[in-house]
Amino acid sequence: MSNPGTDDHGIIRTDFPGGWQGDKVNGFSNKGLSEAQKAAKRFMRTLLNWRKNTPAVHQGKLRHYGPENGVYVYFRYDDNEQYMIVINKNTQDTAISLERFDEMLSNANSLMPIALDANSLTKSQKANGDLVIPKKSAQVFAVK
Repeated sequence: MSNPGTDDHGIIRTDFPGGWQGDKVNGFSNKGLSEAQKAAKRFMRTLLNWRKNTPAVHQGKLRHYGPENGVYVYFRYDDNEQYMIVINKNTQDTAISLERFDEMLSNANSLMPIALDANSLTKSQKANGDLVIPKKSAQVFAVK
């Protein structure tokens, strides 16, 4: 699922690997996939199933904040639940100040991580002070 540096849509829209007789790689059965490709597939499956079962994400409201220092933060919320999504595109772990998000976190006590992959944070975080986000990661937190 990459653009090989061409505008040729015949190449860009290459068939999904697998399902055809003679395919050496099968994205359905994992045959021939690298460990990185398998990890990406697990991550997407976990993320999409979490999204499917989380009404605030697909029916709730959105509040987002402009990116700062390579980190983008947005919230999805409804009357029952609230989630904070943090995306760090930097090549190093990056600390962000949660004060910037007081509008959304003023009544919160903690941020509970939603584990999506091996890079997900696993410990509950206080909803104030600084939060360190691992490099090149997307972190999802239930706001409690």
